[in-house]
Amino acid sequence: MKNARLTTPPLWTGVLDGVTRGAILRVAREQGLETMEEPLTMHDLYTSDECFATATRLEIVPIVWVDGRRIGDGAPGPITNKIQRGFKDLVNREGTAIYGRQVPRKSRLVGGVKGHN
Repeated sequence: MKNARLTTPPLWTGVLDGVTRGAILRVAREQGLETMEEPLTMHDLYTSDECFATATRLEIVPIVWVDGRRIGDGAPGPITNKIQRGFKDLVNREGTAIYGRQVPRKSRLVGGVKGHN
């Protein structure tokens, strides 16, 4: 996250075309954030305002340190927090209940997330 723009590596770099990734991109766009898919360098991470990773089980994991360097102010940022809330709202609204907990469901959550703003 730099200047309110969410950047993620494109699929051709080997990242997983996961349900959570797609849902996060959808939420960010719905919240009016610019999203881009482009390769990232370590310099991009070091100089980002905010940073997070996504995973199915962990959902959104704020990253506040990389290689001993503080990211932003060293705490989860306001945009990361807003995306987390939006993701939880989306999952509660459109997810599938498994083990008493709503989880993302690709066919309902991810439609139309490819491309750039």
